[in-house]
Amino acid sequence: MNNIVKIILGLNIAAGGAGIFFGITKSGKVDEMKRAKIEAEGKAQSSSAEARKLKKENEEALTTSSTKDGTISSLEAAKKSLEDSLTNRDLEIEQANEATLVAQAGKQSADLIAVQAQQTANQVPGLKGQIAAYENLGTPQDIKDRLDRLAKLEAATAPAPKKNVPKKTNAGEVGTIQNHDPQLDFYVINVGSDNGINKGDQFTIFRAGKAIGKIEISRTQPTVSIAVYQRGFPKPPTPFKSGDKVMNIN
Repeated sequence: MNNIVKIILGLNIAAGGAGIFFGITKSGKVDEMKRAKIEAEGKAQSSSAEARKLKKENEEALTTSSTKDGTISSLEAAKKSLEDSLTNRDLEIEQANEATLVAQAGKQSADLIAVQAQQTANQVPGLKGQIAAYENLGTPQDIKDRLDRLAKLEAATAPAPKKNVPKKTNAGEVGTIQNHDPQLDFYVINVGSDNGINKGDQFTIFRAGKAIGKIEISRTQPTVSIAVYQRGFPKPPTPFKSGDKVMNIN
């Protein structure tokens, strides 16, 4: 009997110890689970905050990329506009150069006309004397009658017409330098095609009996010519001046 009591008492003690053990173990597990839940919730919140941060950074990156794309497009448009402007500027420069050449040619022609006008002005005193002599010939009708009779007489006695051949320029003094254009660097001499001067003729310039350089005829008019420095010869330190003698020493 005592043994049975002892056995039952031992079992009761063992059961109580096990209950206490399981109670303590269960209580610790719950606390651990609570801590794990709290840690999981914290991590979830942290992950959510990180996700929001990444989303914001992504949106900012997209905005920056869009802005840069717009800037690149704007720069490309500005580059295209600048290239078009440079092309137009080159065209304007080319047109300006052509206009300059035309103006230079016009100035050269104007200089020739001015020289001829000056020569005509120099002849005015002689023309006045001729006009006076003309008035002494009688009325215009008298002069016309005389000219008609003279024309008939000349027609009856005139020889066959000859071909107008320019006179050959002989050695010696040909003419003189009249003026110099410093911009276009050419000279005007006081003789022309009526004096046998032809384009390409070459002459020596003398001053005080000494040769100082050479010129070549580039253009002729009946009474004046345009000349430039003859290529292949040293250019004089100072331009030829009005009054320098144009000599043919061939």
